[in-house]
Amino acid sequence: MQYKNQLSRWWSDSRLRLSRLPVACGAVLLSTAAPSMAAPYTPTSADEVLADWGEAVERVAAPLKSSDNNTDTTKLALTRAAEQLAVAAKPGQSFRYQLAERSLAPLSNKSLSAPSQQQYWLLRANVLQHGHRFNEALQELDTLFEQAPNHVAGRLMAARINLVMGQPQIAREHCLALLGQSDLVTAAGCSLEARSYIDSDQGGSLNDSYRELSALIEREGLPSDTRGPWLAQVLAEMATRLDKPQQAVQWLDNFNPRVSTNYLAQWADAQLALGNSAEVLKSVAAVVESTSVVDDALLLRLAIAEKSLALTSDKLAADTDSNYPQPQSLQGATSRAASYWQDLMQARVALREERGDREHAAQMARYYLDIQPDADRALHWAKLNTLSSREYTDNKLLRRAEQLAGRKTHTQSEG
Repeated sequence: MQYKNQLSRWWSDSRLRLSRLPVACGAVLLSTAAPSMAAPYTPTSADEVLADWGEAVERVAAPLKSSDNNTDTTKLALTRAAEQLAVAAKPGQSFRYQLAERSLAPLSNKSLSAPSQQQYWLLRANVLQHGHRFNEALQELDTLFEQAPNHVAGRLMAARINLVMGQPQIAREHCLALLGQSDLVTAAGCSLEARSYIDSDQGGSLNDSYRELSALIEREGLPSDTRGPWLAQVLAEMATRLDKPQQAVQWLDNFNPRVSTNYLAQWADAQLALGNSAEVLKSVAAVVESTSVVDDALLLRLAIAEKSLALTSDKLAADTDSNYPQPQSLQGATSRAASYWQDLMQARVALREERGDREHAAQMARYYLDIQPDADRALHWAKLNTLSSREYTDNKLLRRAEQLAGRKTHTQSEG
């Protein structure tokens, strides 16, 4: 109640501040860009690169022009990094995080002006959090807050990272620091998301947070800028935790799922929960086939949808006469080989295992749960994943792996 009163008092004299914030959490976590056309591809060798970066690499690798004014080269390096991060979250564009890191590297030991230094810390934290180097990212942000304690984008990123690390109380403190510095929708979205994870075992915080944020958005509307997709994802995630996949889809349908890889993956999961495998295959495949690099998260959803659809088709064939026409929803989605996406995912998993790639541990665990069940491997990767990520989906993944391992042990003991 104290929190609601605090927000209400602040909101009553700040309605005109809605346009004050140029960027919100969505600008840090989400971005848009037009993909290039290319066929999906999975490397066959662990030594093979996953993308031909082409002009993007040439642009970043080009030496900064020498100048008597050191500010010019600093500004150019920061601009290049910001340009890469502006599109890095888009499907097939994750390689740009590495390009951004390359642009920032020359600035690590340079003396920068206060505005440039703040921008460097924020961009650097963004790169680090993408690589699951969360503690390092928070160190960069803590340094930022020493100089700019009211930095809105920094607070939003810090809150998100702390939620991923399973520290909702700390996340909420960052959110509350937004009061008076950002608009109500941004502050409330951040704070209510964090609060939904506090005492979540009782369910009250989650239910209350979802109800309050839903009411706020229904009253004020989803923003048309980058805050909109972010808030849609927050609400959809809450709905998923409340076992309301239909509501999750409704929130996500407010924006084009292609807004980011993470957004599209979340949309696909909600559709899969509703049994809409054909829709996932159709929509996600169209995105994947328009990019030069296939993201693990999207390839995984395609493989799961493909397997689910094949099982549905087999069941229909077994339950009906062999001459019974195949449902229209299955015809287009099964035009490829029955295991096309599963084969690509299997090759990707083999590559990740050979490299010992921990950044994709969640996808690895889910592969061994939903596509090629393997209790030991599923548990191994699920445990690795929770070493850095402890959100709802991560904990659920671990519980599922533990249950599969428990069933395996039980079966073996009976045998």
